[in-house]
Amino acid sequence: MKKEKWFLLQEWVAEQLKPFDSYVRSTKGSGNSTEKGDLKFSKNLGLHIECKCYNTKSPWNQDWLDKCSSEIPLHSDKTPIVVTENKEEKKVVHLYAEDFFEIYKQWYQMGESCNVG
Repeated sequence: MKKEKWFLLQEWVAEQLKPFDSYVRSTKGSGNSTEKGDLKFSKNLGLHIECKCYNTKSPWNQDWLDKCSSEIPLHSDKTPIVVTENKEEKKVVHLYAEDFFEIYKQWYQMGESCNVG
């Protein structure tokens, strides 16, 4: 049975996150049921991920990120992320600029704290 491209994209994203959560998996119904988002985590990785796969050169729609963000409960620390794949199988991660810079700032500070004199 041939797997759909959107499912293969979800599985690829899950594989990338396995080092951080070995139980990450695609949600049942791909977010169409009570489980929101396209991936389910056993740990709180702070991510809410949607995957979109389209047979176009530039498959992007701002509404996807807005919808992903709206599914996160209030006062949650999750970052909305949309992963897209185009017809050439190039994968791109989309997130709000504020979230990117917050993540980068934390990452940079962690690296700075590891540097010794």
